[in-house]
Amino acid sequence: MPYRLTPKDKSFQQTIRRIAGEQLARAIEEARAVPPNPDAGPNPDQQTGGTTDSTAQNLTERQRVHQLRKRIKKVRGLIRLVRPAFADFDRENTALRDIGRSLAPHREAQSLAAAFDDLVAAYRSDTALPPLRSQSVTALRRRLVVPLAEETGAAAPVIEAAATELAALAERARSWRIRPKGAKAFAEGLADTHRAARKARVHAVKALAAVDTDPASPQAAETRWHAAEALHEWRKRVKAHAQHLRILAPVWPEAIDPQVAAARALAEDLGRHHDLAELVRALGQDDLGHHPTRVALIDLAHARQAAIEARALTAGARILAEKSKPMAARHQALYKLWRAEDGKTAKGETGDTAPAGSLPPVKGWFAAKPGRNGDADS
Repeated sequence: MPYRLTPKDKSFQQTIRRIAGEQLARAIEEARAVPPNPDAGPNPDQQTGGTTDSTAQNLTERQRVHQLRKRIKKVRGLIRLVRPAFADFDRENTALRDIGRSLAPHREAQSLAAAFDDLVAAYRSDTALPPLRSQSVTALRRRLVVPLAEETGAAAPVIEAAATELAALAERARSWRIRPKGAKAFAEGLADTHRAARKARVHAVKALAAVDTDPASPQAAETRWHAAEALHEWRKRVKAHAQHLRILAPVWPEAIDPQVAAARALAEDLGRHHDLAELVRALGQDDLGHHPTRVALIDLAHARQAAIEARALTAGARILAEKSKPMAARHQALYKLWRAEDGKTAKGETGDTAPAGSLPPVKGWFAAKPGRNGDADS
């Protein structure tokens, strides 16, 4: 079943329980999958007798860590949508956060290696740049990536511990209570997350404006890192908003699906910016010395970050143009209409029923008025 509303869900509470159950079940399956055996035949089902989903079964350890963290983030985004209506939010969010943190060092090591390799590939594909010596690149990569991977240790025990914790959480999710019912369950949480994304954008704009662009300045690295952290916080809020739109998209897919795609693209761009910031920080270690390869990669990373910043600020202004309360009210009204049109309003959610064609008017649709320093709600 999808990470979104379906007509089969008899209540919004059932939607939350279903999506959480599906995501947690997949996370546990992927965590406990048998890594591919390079000596086995081409059919992955032969490795475990065909009793496990072949896609999950064929995951490497790196992919298992990535999938676990992705599922955890999806469930955290899900319950954030109903935070004001979910009495157990703090307990479950803390549990998910702690599980994700246990996996973070392994993911960070993977991200650093991937960011380094992507940057080197981008550098070499640019014919306007001088060539990099392969031996120098290999030596630099070894000094950056290998120590970090060794520090994190084996991932398998951490993955299994995470699966055990998620299994306990999945059992609790079967009886989660969301009150009030219907559209009121998500309206306030949707507005809160959207408002947080707007405020994070304003903070990111200010942090970027304060960056010291003089490479000789002792404050340059510090101001760049501060801006990168602000953009990373903005990414988290945008990602959560994209998840919420994705869940609610069936109420008007033609209008909402493009918004989901735009928000997800922005979050991915900001994620790449953060990976580059972490790489620049690692490349800036004093013990690496003033090496031409290191300096060249840092310069390219800064250039790529600047391009991402320009795109992100333009896209973010559009994606978050609407004020939060009218946006949430619009989705609340659309949800009620969707329920009425589908004719499957569950018993106990009659408060969400609206006659076909009677969509309540919503004031302020796309009527945000940017302030002097940005466009966050007051």
